[in-house]
Amino acid sequence: MQYKWMNPEQTLGNITEGNHVTVVEPDHPRWGEFVASDPAPHVASDAWADLRAERDRLLRMSDLDPRNLADFPQTLAARDAWLAYRQALRDLPDVTSDPLAAVWPEPPQG
Repeated sequence: MQYKWMNPEQTLGNITEGNHVTVVEPDHPRWGEFVASDPAPHVASDAWADLRAERDRLLRMSDLDPRNLADFPQTLAARDAWLAYRQALRDLPDVTSDPLAAVWPEPPQG
């Protein structure tokens, strides 16, 4: 939590542990006139962008996995597991309600 006086652009102090306030500008003439304000919350659109970026990274990683190549000798079950994993990654933004608590699919083993 930050403490700011009436000018919201100027931070006067921070709570570091429990209710302990560290005053950033103790010589400010109005430092006693501050009010509590919560820091800006994580912007939801940023969280969705982060989720999609991680999803895209995992898709690129699976592109490079030799077990996912068309000419790699594997069982139909293994191929289907890779297809299901990649589809689950692509579907993740549509099936996730909270991007900060996404349930990520596990890549196939073996």
